[in-house]
Amino acid sequence: MKKLFIIAMIAVAPVSAKDRCESVHSISETSMKLRQKNFPMPKLMAMAGDNESAKSIVSMAYEYPVWPTKETKLKAVKEFGNEMASKCYGGKL
Repeated sequence: MKKLFIIAMIAVAPVSAKDRCESVHSISETSMKLRQKNFPMPKLMAMAGDNESAKSIVSMAYEYPVWPTKETKLKAVKEFGNEMASKCYGGKL
């Protein structure tokens, strides 16, 4: 959980687009990992603080279902991370 907080803070720092999108990828994967563990959304939103990008990512992660198997959970984490990074690189996030 500390990892998400640290990554969220990095995401608001002035950095290159590449570095920002790498942070978005990390935040997205961490958010989905916690989603797949049924971590309470309000706690994750509180950890995002004032970072609107992180809050948006968390909100999108919680629109996905919690999958039943370890394999499908891992697939969801990887796919969500890549989807959010793609949006970032495309200027849509």
